[in-house]
Amino acid sequence: MNSSSDNSIDDDDYYQHTEIQFVYLIRLREQVRLNETIYKIGKTIQTPNKRLNGYPKHSEIYMFMQVANCNKAEKNIMNRFDQVFKNQTQYGREYYKGDIRLMKTMICNICCELEWSDVAPVQSQELQPVQVQELPPVQIQELSPVQVQELSPVQVQELPIINSEIKTIKSFCKYLYETKPSWYVENGFVSFDLIDKAYRQYFNDYITQCMVLSRSLKSSLFIKTARVNQITKKKLVSYSTLKTMF
Repeated sequence: MNSSSDNSIDDDDYYQHTEIQFVYLIRLREQVRLNETIYKIGKTIQTPNKRLNGYPKHSEIYMFMQVANCNKAEKNIMNRFDQVFKNQTQYGREYYKGDIRLMKTMICNICCELEWSDVAPVQSQELQPVQVQELPPVQIQELSPVQVQELSPVQVQELPIINSEIKTIKSFCKYLYETKPSWYVENGFVSFDLIDKAYRQYFNDYITQCMVLSRSLKSSLFIKTARVNQITKKKLVSYSTLKTMF
């Protein structure tokens, strides 16, 4: 009997039957050779290995993320990237120049937002009351007193005070007030991705999720939220109001 005739399927067959889709972020060999910070957004319904075999050898792959709808995910990613990064149209519509860490963070957040937007609300189910059994009283044993030994005083060495600024939301507001970046529009709506980029560069934070960041800055930096062409925008406060935040 041929031992290879089992019920297993190879990697390509698995992806074909499960209809898994992906978006990915890659830097092609030419950009690697020129040391350019230019990256390409892509989508595929092929297996990761099969799709990457279609690119030149020594290209660098940074992300390969499974999504429910790769067309929708890629479109949303490029719409958001248009607001933050410079589109490198000399190479193609899917090419952008910018910080790779911020790109990866944005792709993760966008794909998570899309995944949760497609989740149906959970139907609550009425639970049956639980029967509580009364337990017998516990016998408490009286313990003998513990002998306390008096300790000698410890010499505490006073440490020098280190003069270092602790970065907070207040210091971030002060930074924006003093630098007045070009993207800041008083009492105007701007893309949240611009605020997100400035926050992460100031705090060197590429981990905090967008929703948590948005709640942290609400009322201090912006007062209203709007959705325009599937892009989240925030209405910024005036500089005079911003000054009162620090």
